[in-house]
Amino acid sequence: MTDGNEKTLTNVHPVDEIGEIRKTMAGLEAREAELRAIVLEGVCSMKGEEYSATVKNFDGSRFDASGYRKHVGDEVLKDWIIRQKKTSLYVRKI
Repeated sequence: MTDGNEKTLTNVHPVDEIGEIRKTMAGLEAREAELRAIVLEGVCSMKGEEYSATVKNFDGSRFDASGYRKHVGDEVLKDWIIRQKKTSLYVRKI
């Protein structure tokens, strides 16, 4: 779904379009980080014309797999390590 503000690329190589999409996403993520900081600093209200924001704080935890591996060693973990094949597509400006 589009709102009419997107840059439309026609007759563009798919790799070039991926590059442009990633560049746009990076810009949007940077702007989101700026706006998020403003909202969390209390500079503005939490309610806009179309959206409202809520802040939820929570304590979380995670398993430190690399720390555990260092502690017990690879030999102990070898039977539980699942190997996966992954495909990455790297796109860079030329």
